[in-house]
Amino acid sequence: MYVTARGLQKGSLGYIFLSGFLLAVTVLIKPTMNYFIIFLAGMLLFTSPKRNLLKMSCVLLLGYLVTIAPWNIRNMGITSGDSGKALASLKNGSYPGLMYNNDPRTRSIPHRADPHYGKIKTLEEFLPILATKFSKNPGEYLFWYLFGKPLMFYSWNTVAGMGDIYVYPIAYSPYLDKQLFRITHALMKGAHPLIVIASLIMLVMVLSPAGRKWIPEHARIPLTLCTVVLLYFTLLHMVGTPLPRYAIPLRQIQLAMTTFMFSFVYSLVKNQGHFIKEPKPLAETPPPVGD
Repeated sequence: MYVTARGLQKGSLGYIFLSGFLLAVTVLIKPTMNYFIIFLAGMLLFTSPKRNLLKMSCVLLLGYLVTIAPWNIRNMGITSGDSGKALASLKNGSYPGLMYNNDPRTRSIPHRADPHYGKIKTLEEFLPILATKFSKNPGEYLFWYLFGKPLMFYSWNTVAGMGDIYVYPIAYSPYLDKQLFRITHALMKGAHPLIVIASLIMLVMVLSPAGRKWIPEHARIPLTLCTVVLLYFTLLHMVGTPLPRYAIPLRQIQLAMTTFMFSFVYSLVKNQGHFIKEPKPLAETPPPVGD
């Protein structure tokens, strides 16, 4: 993200090439980044000068393909497990509230209770089943996909796991008995909803033309990149399984956007204070000599 932001700010083809290279490395590590190149290319449309747009897009794509193409060529004719993982994410995410028949006992493990889960082997088999569920309960499924999933994805509780900040059961944690750790835990847990809301406000602000006018020129590219990353993963998990632990790497980005949000609000209040400050009274003009 740093390399990409610097490349766009400087208009440096070297940085842009390195950005494509690093993105490809990221995709090789984490396949959920497979489609981010589309979002990054879309960002170039809004942040690059028109005269450099084609050149920068080609260099970005070159850096990406130089790294990713050999791996894809190697995989030709080889069945990869990635498609199976994608299908599993789609299937698991299709249960409202991550529960089978709204049974709380199946929360986070609905597939274990669904007798038909294992029979769905391909995307072509899954989509008609999902369409049937939508037609029977359109309100429930629309709410789940549009609002329920983002709310769960950005929630504090891990949902699938022990709960709170823990995924696996623990024998001991300093967050259970050390005062300093308990204080930091309470502070972050209390601030979490505010951080999520502030980052979403910034996301809307960056995406709207009216909101972008209020953002300083030097901050537009970094904030746009943060917004694109948040938007990408939000949309990705609105389609797949919205487990909150997948959002943990995004919290640094949310903190950065929240910090800017409060800095921006402080600047507005401070400047407004200057505008509404009452002018100092003029000194009285001394009467003419002789009066």
